[in-house]
Amino acid sequence: MASIQGIYIALFGRPADPVGLNYFNGITNNGQNLAEIGNLAGQPEYLNRFEGMNNAQIVTAIYQELFGRNPELAGLTFFTEQLNSGARTINDIAINILDGAQGADRELVDAKIAAADQFTAAVAADPDALAAYQGEAGIQFGQAFLNQIDEPTDTLTDEQVQAQVEAYGDGEVVPGVPGTPGDTFTLTASGTGVSGVDNITGTAGDDIIRAVDAGSLSTSDTINGGAGFDTLNIADGAIAGGTFNTATPPVQQAGGSAAPVITNVERINNSDNGGATGASTLNLSAVSGVQQVWSNTAGAFAYTNAALATVFGASGATAGQAQTINIDYTDAQLAGRTTAQLATSNTGVTSDATFVFTGTDATAIEAVSINAVSGNGEVTLDTALTTLDTVSVSGAGRVTVDTAETTITTFDASANTGGVSFTSGALAQAATITGGSGNDVLSAASVSSGTVVATINGGAGNDLITGGAGRDVINGGAGNDVIRGGANGDALTGGAGDDVFSFTALTDSQLGTGANAANTIDMISDFNVGNDTISFAGIDIDAAAGPVETNPGTPDPAGTGAQAFTGLVSAENQILVDNAVNGLAAGSTLAQAVAAVDAQVAEGQVAWFQYGGNTYVFADGNDSDMVIGLTGNVALNATDFQF
Repeated sequence: MASIQGIYIALFGRPADPVGLNYFNGITNNGQNLAEIGNLAGQPEYLNRFEGMNNAQIVTAIYQELFGRNPELAGLTFFTEQLNSGARTINDIAINILDGAQGADRELVDAKIAAADQFTAAVAADPDALAAYQGEAGIQFGQAFLNQIDEPTDTLTDEQVQAQVEAYGDGEVVPGVPGTPGDTFTLTASGTGVSGVDNITGTAGDDIIRAVDAGSLSTSDTINGGAGFDTLNIADGAIAGGTFNTATPPVQQAGGSAAPVITNVERINNSDNGGATGASTLNLSAVSGVQQVWSNTAGAFAYTNAALATVFGASGATAGQAQTINIDYTDAQLAGRTTAQLATSNTGVTSDATFVFTGTDATAIEAVSINAVSGNGEVTLDTALTTLDTVSVSGAGRVTVDTAETTITTFDASANTGGVSFTSGALAQAATITGGSGNDVLSAASVSSGTVVATINGGAGNDLITGGAGRDVINGGAGNDVIRGGANGDALTGGAGDDVFSFTALTDSQLGTGANAANTIDMISDFNVGNDTISFAGIDIDAAAGPVETNPGTPDPAGTGAQAFTGLVSAENQILVDNAVNGLAAGSTLAQAVAAVDAQVAEGQVAWFQYGGNTYVFADGNDSDMVIGLTGNVALNATDFQF
């Protein structure tokens, strides 16, 4: 049955505003009596929406808003005739099309309505967004938001929706969402009777300045965007000074270079990636007030005399394409602590953007901030960032961050909702790695030194977390996480959710020697029986050397391949294990308890025992055993293990 939210989408292509939704839900008894929906027909938005359209175009527009497709012939003919004859109104048609949706159409409509409901609730909860979501700018914001849902499987988390709504309410730029429309200006290129020198002053609205023709953006140009949020769009080949071949149309071989005077232009979209023999260069020495510079296609880009306050973004690349963005800041920008601001926005694709900091910049940059606006991007950082200590990630998009720097002490993605993948370099010092509320992949596996401690906090979401060789501290947070501590003794906390504590090698958790023997075993602080799992899947019990066990098994004959753990000891043997530990003399050490258990467990089998107020899992490998600790006396059972 059609809902008020669904009718807003069909007629206006946007989510309902809270006031309108409450009003029409009230007079229609929450959509039960849609006869009163006719009040929508008098709204200016309604009148403007279909102005100048014939009835066939109106029907097509409704299909497009709801299903993202044109109507089939039968539906187009039927509903057009209904409008032509006056048998039904536009409102009636929208309701009928909504009610008749089936299959994939119904799934897409449901996905749009679900997202619209999230949006309306978020606007209602934010006074600033509530004030901003009105008029033409509000309409365009709502339409741009809903355009993110174009497949039945597309979803947004409440956190993602809230972040976009809050940004709009705070007056921040939400990509793809315009404000008050301004004018469009087109730059000229020098030629017969044309100087190619442009002097443009924008309006109080959101102006668009276009550099379309080859060589149309030059050092001679002066652009003042005026008030509003203004955008300069640079087409491929538009930066003056490039060279082209004689093909039809000509293909740029090497990029040009220009230093135009630009003020009060907030965003630059640059699609001029030069040619096979060189990138185009945009010299920003005479540019002030620009907030964002986006490189909008695959290829190489170069920016000189940049400001640290400017966000340099990568967007527009298709799946598998790569971008290289070279940034050279002015020397004056590099005094004091320096943070480079980067962004990625590649909706629906996976693309790779490499950011290179030229000159002496790389050795001066200490922090990098990445805003993953949308899509599924990959950011590779310059390998010459020798003083980089902090990387932060925000935004609603998913992003993979590649960096080999060993100097990082903080990776913080707590402000990201789309999901982050991050593997640290071979860190030389302690570091804290923090995920966001999405499904993250966080790893310190490259750390080979046992003295380097990584603290990894997964946050919400279903995360995959891997520690390094040090005594790591890993907190899964809310969600169904997979936690791999790595070598050495790690402190593991699963958090809320059904977590898997995964061990992939015998050396992941083994009893040491001497007074600090327990320091090399992993301790799980919050194992939840019946929900959490200890996994030994994939371990080769012959593969790793470790402390020589007191009860060695038969080595795997050469050439027969890997051996896996076979499972738990029998119920009878578990009783023998318990009796062996209980029979120890007072004051016996953990090592003595392990030796007593080892005598009762065959190679390839696993048992557990309690000692000193904690629970321990013993896994008998061939020549090398595993010991894993669980805080407290935990009553384990067979379903708590995976082999």
